[in-house]
Amino acid sequence: MPCRFISTADDLPELDLALRTAERVAIDTETPIDGPHRGELRVMSVATRNADDVEQAFVVDARDVDPTLLAPLLDGVTADAWNASFDARVLDAAVWRSDDTTPGLRWWDAQLADALLHQGRSGVTWFHGLAWATEHYLGLTAEGKGTTQTSFTAFDDLSDIQVRYAAADAVETLWVGDVLRRELAEAELETVAELEMAARPFLDRMERCGLPFDWSSWQAELDAIAAAQRTALGTLAELTGGGQGSLFDDVVEPAWNPASDVQVRSALNRWAKAEVEAWTETRFGAPRLLGDDDSVSAPVLREIGGPLCQAILDHRTHTKILTTYGESIREHLAGDGKLHPQYLQVVGTNTGRLASRNPNAQNFTPRMLPHVRPADPDRVFVHADLSQAELRVLAQIGDDDALRAAFAEGVDVHVTTAASMFGFDADHLRGTDPDQFARYRKVAKALNFGIAYGSGAAALGRTLSTEGNPTTTEEAAELLDRYRATYPGTAAWAQARIAEIEKLRGETDSIDWPVTMRLAKGHRAMHSARRELRGSLGRWPTVDEIAEAHPERHQTDPEALLAELEWLSTYSAPVALHGDGSPFTFASRTVAGRRQQFNLHLDRLLLEAVADAVRSGDPIPVDVRRRFAAEHGLDLSAGPALSSGEIERLFEDRSLRVAYVDALARAVGRTEIRRRLREAASARVGVMVNAWRNAPVQGTVADIMLAAYADLDRRLRSIDGAWPVQTVHDSVVVECRRADAERVAAEIRDAMEQASLRFCPDVQPKADVDVRSTLSDDDVELEL
Repeated sequence: MPCRFISTADDLPELDLALRTAERVAIDTETPIDGPHRGELRVMSVATRNADDVEQAFVVDARDVDPTLLAPLLDGVTADAWNASFDARVLDAAVWRSDDTTPGLRWWDAQLADALLHQGRSGVTWFHGLAWATEHYLGLTAEGKGTTQTSFTAFDDLSDIQVRYAAADAVETLWVGDVLRRELAEAELETVAELEMAARPFLDRMERCGLPFDWSSWQAELDAIAAAQRTALGTLAELTGGGQGSLFDDVVEPAWNPASDVQVRSALNRWAKAEVEAWTETRFGAPRLLGDDDSVSAPVLREIGGPLCQAILDHRTHTKILTTYGESIREHLAGDGKLHPQYLQVVGTNTGRLASRNPNAQNFTPRMLPHVRPADPDRVFVHADLSQAELRVLAQIGDDDALRAAFAEGVDVHVTTAASMFGFDADHLRGTDPDQFARYRKVAKALNFGIAYGSGAAALGRTLSTEGNPTTTEEAAELLDRYRATYPGTAAWAQARIAEIEKLRGETDSIDWPVTMRLAKGHRAMHSARRELRGSLGRWPTVDEIAEAHPERHQTDPEALLAELEWLSTYSAPVALHGDGSPFTFASRTVAGRRQQFNLHLDRLLLEAVADAVRSGDPIPVDVRRRFAAEHGLDLSAGPALSSGEIERLFEDRSLRVAYVDALARAVGRTEIRRRLREAASARVGVMVNAWRNAPVQGTVADIMLAAYADLDRRLRSIDGAWPVQTVHDSVVVECRRADAERVAAEIRDAMEQASLRFCPDVQPKADVDVRSTLSDDDVELEL
């Protein structure tokens, strides 16, 4: 492909013509990686293809060409990019001189498209880079990545290598985009890809605008929390026989460490023995003290109850706030006095919901929320969330007339559910026995949400008991039966999802274990070699470089080593495989067609096979256990008594799991070990039942919100001074002038409800909207 280097404005008409006649365009930008001009545009590279399939490449040097001259050329162009938000920010600042997202240049993000194709697969937890995509989709090796020869400065002349490298990035993006579009079509992901692309500018704008945060008032709050933490330590010492004093204050600290689960269990067994035995009798049928495998998580401590558990919970809460929302928050505070969290599309969660980081704006502690507020008192937040979004999706995909009718009434669906299940008049009971009314509503709420998340009778009973409604497993089972009778469509849908998983468990017979174990053995070694070389190269090495670094392997057949490494490199994680090398995979779809893939990660699968063998009392597995323990310095003497947690700790080194399966195979034979592996694979699929059942529900809510973001981006641009600042799952917050709040609220409500109707046309939508001075629910000024 010919490349035109543009270092003078006189050459821009040639680029303009190519852009105006192009059917496809790809753009990439290069910026200095350090120094005072870090992040500013130095090079814009463009690849175009016209109707006659003629391709051209252009490299524009922004040192010599005023970037603002590019504005009329780029206006109205739709371009492919790899990580479009990065290129958009660079060009918005240089070409349009704007800190905000500009509508002139539209983007199709190939990186998001690639992530959609991999959504849910084991080992894919972050965005791939362009070099990886070039090799994966095109079979080409991207040259120059991470080398000093291709690093760009603000003012040095560009070398021929740098120009070729910049042009190659745009060309590779163009070509990769071709393959991605074909694969999206084959996977029936085009609609979801359109949703992600359309939502990206809104989320990019949200990140740029940021959350206004009052650090000084939060610092005072942190000081109070630190004092409360010290008080909680003193309470723990008082409840457990005293402790050690400090030179810095009068608080006596406990003689044990409340951050250690082992020491927490010991303290509870000694100082809260009655509460522990009462809890274990309720939970397990017989009173006993806490063992090594018993959880001391917050829900468990709340269930056990008593002053010691409460003091531990208080200490944990204060410590969590101080470590997560203290100085780490200050580090993320920008010069404009705002937090600018990053929102992750596609890779954030397997279901399609967004995740947030730096900092996590979706998981602020409630005590922090009053300090997130506009600096100008004449500005407010408009907060909106889709009311009971997951249940509305359930009513749609479950084709449940009764649940749809409950939403059509426009009242609290939990109350409607409770009234239908227990046969009472809601208004009458609310007035005559408000406590019983509240209990019934709590039960209905737990059932409404539990059915989508797969809560069984035992889990439901624990949930209700923790919330103050003591419920046995038998009583919970009866409640589930009542719920299923009330909403038969939803119940049938949930049962069908369970039946699908049972069918998929049988399909694990198609796994080819020799091929799978070949991957298990080679994958970890290859990636260990990759990490070692990355440290010296400053980039991920090619398979040729890995082979050259390990000549001791396959010395007599270097081609075999290279072929093996190339095969291993095609897998992002060690997973169960069919005989043709394709992963054993099954997928769930949302209403819009989003695909969440499920496969079997070998680390967990092999651990289950190992655990089964370690606990076996048969002579041959017992002998394997004894010899393996001696060879590897492991204490496996407890054998059948070892808990799952203990076995996982003993086999934390994943290579030991492979070695144990190999040792067992030598002892019992290939046929027997494959039987054990098949059983482990079937069990692993069964464990996925709740994620499988919930995937289309959460995923469809995510798709609804993406559609709402895209619509809101258009609507808010017509209201000066209104911009998005936060989103949490099915809610969104917009900052605006107080005088515009009601108009903004109306736009948000309509956008969210229309998006809901797009995917749930048979269910009445409802968006709850209010105006507030801070992010706190306590600071609502007006409900609309």
